[in-house]
Amino acid sequence: MSSHAKPAAPAMTYSAAGVGWAVLAVGIFTLIFTSGKLAGGQVPALQIMAMRYLGAFLTLAIWWLARGAQVASLRTQRPGRHVLRAFTGAAGTTAAMYAATHLPLASASALGLLDGLFTLALAVLLLHERPPLRLWLASLLCLAGALGVVVAQAGLPSAQGGSLAPVLVAVMGALFIACESLLLKTLSRSESSFTVLWYVNLIAAVLLLSVAALNWTPMSAGMTAAFLALGPLSLVAMLCNLRAFRLCDAAVIGPLRYTWIVFGLVFGWLLFGERPSAGALAGAAVVIAGGVWIARLRRPR
Repeated sequence: MSSHAKPAAPAMTYSAAGVGWAVLAVGIFTLIFTSGKLAGGQVPALQIMAMRYLGAFLTLAIWWLARGAQVASLRTQRPGRHVLRAFTGAAGTTAAMYAATHLPLASASALGLLDGLFTLALAVLLLHERPPLRLWLASLLCLAGALGVVVAQAGLPSAQGGSLAPVLVAVMGALFIACESLLLKTLSRSESSFTVLWYVNLIAAVLLLSVAALNWTPMSAGMTAAFLALGPLSLVAMLCNLRAFRLCDAAVIGPLRYTWIVFGLVFGWLLFGERPSAGALAGAAVVIAGGVWIARLRRPR
């Protein structure tokens, strides 16, 4: 046997528990993103997101002070990656909001779904993960089901005014979110959960508050408290994501983002009386089937 044999590609890192944590994170984040609609559209979404990050950081700061304010717990080996992750997350959120404003909702939703495929592709190119063919097929099944829900609920995606700018911004937003996922995966390998949460919430709060302050909408004390309370809730979702990325490759986690379509249908029905059509339910069933397929994957032997 030749001594110059090519080394085998690294095995896929997979855990059914990791899949469960990822889906739970999607469900919590979907509930958070409905907060703007629950507020009746009185407050800009960007301002709500800024308050959410601020609430999360204040929660972490209180916990840090209560634990003795140990500076050692804030040390990081990857300061640049924390900044880049916060920037990509804030940029992805802002791009998604811009797209939703300048495109029909169906178009913005459909383009936003690209982040799952982007995450899968970038995990292969940049992290050298080797997802099996079954994972690619399950991902495409989830994407097809998600697009089916979008079309069934809002019709075929289309552009307004023929401008490509909002379309390009939506695609870039999906790419930014995919990049954030990869950065979270790399940070989860070397940084503590507290360090990851501390820096992303601090930096994102500063970035988004700086932008939101340019067009700030006055809020009542009750509304302010409610939006700040989204912070602790988002910390739970972030911890779920960290747990998922420590147990699974990014290529496994990315396609599970499509389950937000299913959660969106459920919350829309329960909170706003938006009854899903038969086509939307069929699409949701396809997404669930794809998710179950991913959950049943086994690590290559």
